[in-house]
Amino acid sequence: MRPAGLLLTLVVVLGVGYYFYSRALVPVTPGGVAPLQEIQLTAVQSDLLAIAQAERNYLARNDRYATLAELVSSGDLSPSRTGRGGYRYTVLLEGGSFTATARYQGSEPGTHPVLRIDETLRVKRE
Repeated sequence: MRPAGLLLTLVVVLGVGYYFYSRALVPVTPGGVAPLQEIQLTAVQSDLLAIAQAERNYLARNDRYATLAELVSSGDLSPSRTGRGGYRYTVLLEGGSFTATARYQGSEPGTHPVLRIDETLRVKRE
């Protein structure tokens, strides 16, 4: 009876140890996002900044902001900057301002933040 109790105790201790070890294998950044997702978000932020800069250039030449399609057709924005890694970009024009939005359209849309930028060139996570 005693060896069986020791064996059971050993199995429980090893199980608890394995649980904590496996939890430590999934590192997260301070924002609670996995490192690969954070790298992807950084690339999406870079794309949004490129869209905002393209909007500024277009505004300087045409006295108005442009849609995403107009930015691409005018050459101010590369066609590859219309989406990345499951994110799709849209530009909303209202009055004398714009808002570029990046929404995740992949397999798990609720797990990725929505990113926005406007003429202030500040990226906001929601």
